Amino acid sequence: MTTIVNKNKLSLTALILTATLCGQNASIKNIKVETRENGITLSLHLTEAIQLSEISGWFNESTSWSYLTFYNIKGDTSLINAIPKANGITSIEALQFNESLQIGLRSDNPIYQFEFYHDKNDSTVIASLRYPLSTAMAYIEKQEIMSKKKNLTLFSTILNANTPYYLISIILAGLLIHQL
Repeated sequence: MTTIVNKNKLSLTALILTATLCGQNASIKNIKVETRENGITLSLHLTEAIQLSEISGWFNESTSWSYLTFYNIKGDTSLINAIPKANGITSIEALQFNESLQIGLRSDNPIYQFEFYHDKNDSTVIASLRYPLSTAMAYIEKQEIMSKKKNLTLFSTILNANTPYYLISIILAGLLIHQL
């Protein structure tokens, strides 16, 4: 019985030691937050490359907060919390735990999907938080309406109430010149 307990302790110790030594030890050097028509993009510049499987994200509909959890990553929470808020983001909050760093973003629009990418050139991770398709489509429709209004305003400026008088004057002047 004692041999089995010692083997289990040895196995558990080896597992913990392996996890500690082989675990990621990256930290965030810089972070950039941008909002776009279809969502929010975070670019995290890390001290070393990490596995994308060590990142997760979720959205809390009742609070409008999105949470990104980076396992085995360290970050200066005071610097992250001081990041200027991009348009459409009302709050940013970072919390450092023993095994992870969590970044929370509160946004004007709900987040529908989370995608994570590696930059091929360095140890940058791109986190893409996407708005629902309906939100992106509403933005596109709004842009089209504004564009049409702008074109209509330009056209109406050219064709104002005095336009017929100008046209008649030009035609009469052309006829008089042609008669001479």
